[in-house]
Amino acid sequence: YLVALLVPDGDVLDAEARRLEWPDEPFAERISRPEVRRWMQAAVDQANEGLPRYEQIKRYRVLPAPFSVETGELTPSLKLKRRVVNTRFAGDIDALYAG
Repeated sequence: YLVALLVPDGDVLDAEARRLEWPDEPFAERISRPEVRRWMQAAVDQANEGLPRYEQIKRYRVLPAPFSVETGELTPSLKLKRRVVNTRFAGDIDALYAG
């Protein structure tokens, strides 16, 4: 089955935080808010809509920081380095497939 590693768009998240008057807090704390979790679930539900069951995301993990060139997950042209992501988040990926 399909699993996903998700990171909310930081600019959208910051704009929403200002709109809702959340305190200034680190990204990792902000994504743990119940509202953000609901938005992420709604995004997954929307992505799954109309897809056959075998193409739907069954489980996902919201990562505590966005991918970046500085942390090595993106190339300078902002392409994802899949091998780096697979290695760095191997434990998270394995956990998504575990019971």
